[in-house]
Amino acid sequence: MRPFDDPASFRDKFYRQLQLKINQDPYFAAAADEDEIMPPASAHIGLSGEAQALIKAASQSRHGIINRMLSMGRPLISTNGIGFVNMDDPRSIATWEAAVEELERAGLIEAMNLNRDGLRVTRRGYEVAETIPA
Repeated sequence: MRPFDDPASFRDKFYRQLQLKINQDPYFAAAADEDEIMPPASAHIGLSGEAQALIKAASQSRHGIINRMLSMGRPLISTNGIGFVNMDDPRSIATWEAAVEELERAGLIEAMNLNRDGLRVTRRGYEVAETIPA
């Protein structure tokens, strides 16, 4: 056993050795893998503002559904009595369509049919929506 000059050198050595041991332990390596598979619900931070607004509103609706319909060839996206698209503005259309796609890719909503005119909030979607401030 190696003597230490003072308590500070013991603390520093202990701290380094503890980090090495924890990083090499299979238990902690398995826990790190699980975190990569299912990120924490606070992952909403990576969502755009539009995607956050849409998932929050959908999670508060009675049925947890986002309606995505075509009206005169233009998409209408709504939930909980709120329409999100300004149909006269192509930028608005692109922005809200991207928000829907972003939520689908993140697994926060899922299509109810092949037409994708109804999208249901998933369990994970509800968890993430709860972390988004009102």
